[in-house]
Amino acid sequence: MAAFQTPTAIPLGAAKKDIPDLDIFPFAEQKIEQTRGLRRLLFRILPYHTLGPLKYELRMALVRLQALPKAHTYKGCQNLLVNVGAGAHGRDGWVNIDAHSAKNVSLVCDARKRLPFLEGAVKGIFVSTFLSISTTQKRCPISWSSVVGVLCLGGVLRIIVPDAEKYLTAYVEGGGRISER
Repeated sequence: MAAFQTPTAIPLGAAKKDIPDLDIFPFAEQKIEQTRGLRRLLFRILPYHTLGPLKYELRMALVRLQALPKAHTYKGCQNLLVNVGAGAHGRDGWVNIDAHSAKNVSLVCDARKRLPFLEGAVKGIFVSTFLSISTTQKRCPISWSSVVGVLCLGGVLRIIVPDAEKYLTAYVEGGGRISER
């Protein structure tokens, strides 16, 4: 077993070259060097860590645009059962929503913004991994006013998350801010 080595202190007057690189993306430089064209230009303008979220948000904007005509499929429907963030685990008899197309997904849309149903048209909403997977930001990833709006009187919202208190507090306090403890 190797002995523990005490880290060496770097003197205040040390040259930048003496300080080890602590980049959170250790292979970013290699990836940037391998790219060409517009992507390489983007890497020169924006920090590497911003391109992933930017690419995702641009994709979600496209998903929202493409979902507009598809949402009319459920116009006039009542007593719907909705599974938000279904992925490949869609349920039979449910409207399975996800941001990515998969075998059992009925509707590809961005559920973070709004659910594409009429007010009171849904009798049950199931939200499982969607909340825990999509919380890369400190903001609740779903529009709770949209969820409450589409539920019918007496409708059921079932949420399964690792830390439910965090999401319920964000809803009760308003604004959707998730606090870290």
